[in-house]
Amino acid sequence: MGYLTIWFSLLEREIDEAIASFLHVHWALGIAVTAQFTSFAGKCRLLRTLVDLQGEDGAQKDFLLTIVDAAKDVNSRRNELIHGDWFVLATSPPGGITKVSMKAEGKLKDKFSHFTPEKVMEVARDSQAIARKVPNAVSLCPRNAALLETQVDKLLMEFRNRDASP
Repeated sequence: MGYLTIWFSLLEREIDEAIASFLHVHWALGIAVTAQFTSFAGKCRLLRTLVDLQGEDGAQKDFLLTIVDAAKDVNSRRNELIHGDWFVLATSPPGGITKVSMKAEGKLKDKFSHFTPEKVMEVARDSQAIARKVPNAVSLCPRNAALLETQVDKLLMEFRNRDASP
């Protein structure tokens, strides 16, 4: 679980820096922005939007968006491991653990998930591998500040026109 925590933290930091890059601000200012997001999925949605606002589609853009999707997937797998109560039960896999999750959605629901150390390490390694791909993908993707400003201005104009319509 320690490797998973460390390597996912690295992935989150790379996503933060990618957002800063697409906002055309110093990474420290970018982190001040991304710190306002309470979920990693929200950061991924923001990065996706910023990449989309760069205009033309292309292989570099698709490559980065594929990595963002992979980051969202590994986040879901990480959340499944991290959140819940852990036990070693008679039904736990050899050398493994069992996570019990409880939800109250009209009625109490429980879920038992069994994990081996290998499964935990798989998610940790996937987090690390994706984190290592982010900087390269960002460097290949065009980041045009003027185009971003033009796209945002266009969206604001469309919004104002819609808002002004009877």
